[in-house]
Amino acid sequence: MKRLLQVPSLLVAVFLQLAPMGRTLPAQILPAASPFAVVWQFLIGVVAVTGSFHAVSGATTLLSPKTARGKVGQAFDYKADIFSDQYGTPRSYSATGISPTPKNIGTLGFVVDNLSGIISGIPNKAGTLKIKLTGWDRSNLSGDSASYNITFTIDPGGTAPTISEQPKAQTVNVGDTVELRVSATGDSPFTFQWIRNGIELSGGRNSTLNFSPVALSDDADYSVRVTNASGNAPSATVHLTVFAPPTFTLHPSNRSAQAGTSVSFRTAATGKPTPTYQWFHENVLLVNSTNATLQVTASELTKGTHHAVASNSAGSVPCSPATLTLEPTVVPTVPPLHILSVGEINSTLEFTASPSAVYVIEYLDTLNSTLWVPAVTQSNRSGSVSAQVHNGEIGARYWRLRLGTN
Repeated sequence: MKRLLQVPSLLVAVFLQLAPMGRTLPAQILPAASPFAVVWQFLIGVVAVTGSFHAVSGATTLLSPKTARGKVGQAFDYKADIFSDQYGTPRSYSATGISPTPKNIGTLGFVVDNLSGIISGIPNKAGTLKIKLTGWDRSNLSGDSASYNITFTIDPGGTAPTISEQPKAQTVNVGDTVELRVSATGDSPFTFQWIRNGIELSGGRNSTLNFSPVALSDDADYSVRVTNASGNAPSATVHLTVFAPPTFTLHPSNRSAQAGTSVSFRTAATGKPTPTYQWFHENVLLVNSTNATLQVTASELTKGTHHAVASNSAGSVPCSPATLTLEPTVVPTVPPLHILSVGEINSTLEFTASPSAVYVIEYLDTLNSTLWVPAVTQSNRSGSVSAQVHNGEIGARYWRLRLGTN
């Protein structure tokens, strides 16, 4: 009997050398009726701690019971066989990340089978990932449990992205539907980040960037960065040019004037590119009338409707028409000339003027003469007008008022 007891003792010594972790688990040793039972239970505890693991990750092999290696973008499967001296194989499993690994291993591309304990998936992030695998003695992830820290080393996929189709510069009009597109080769999955004038777009996360409809404010420089686990590739920067058709902000007003009077029609329009103008009279093109303002002389030939058309590469638009109406021509008459006052040297004359007439006050020193001499000219006056004149050397003169010319 003593010889039988010595054999387990030797086994214990061997296991303490091969599996030092067994020394740290005295709690696994349960009270037993005999030294043999104690040794047997202890050995089972060591097996439970060391575990029996195997992993398959593409062409990668398992390096140690608590370590597995994989590659970004390739199928990964890891299975840990957990044994319990009391419960045997766990009835359910759970797995969580250990800091700095995210708690939810799903964000890394992994999922755990709660019944088999297999952790599988397609890794999406390179690096060293620490995962806590727990076996439960009940099927609903409850009861007694044993947890083990597992380290996955995930290597990069190997082929960084290469831009195979660059975005293309485009020139469009406001309201159009526009799409910027990029294509890349390399190991998938890819992520995309579109950039506008050097600033990342919060919604630009696809291989295409859509504008529906495009606005004038979308006129900018655009590029995209394509990323996978092995690196990233920036695209070329292209410009999206957005044009806007003209819009009149000022329309001409109707005008009325007498013949011979200069008349202006004024307009203003916005647009991109800057609009040009073309004026029309009664819908007939006016040659050399290509400014925002049209200047005409009122006459029978120029009366009627006038309008301008503003144009750019995005379109054309007419302004509201304006009408030039001729006013009746007023023929001025010669009003009476009155002597308002007489002095020793000068006298003051008075008459009532029309605003559009020119008046000339003339004199004679003797009625024997027919040559009237101009003394005062008045124009652009209205209403009562007074003029001071010289009495002459002999102290008496004859005065008259006549119409002049502009």
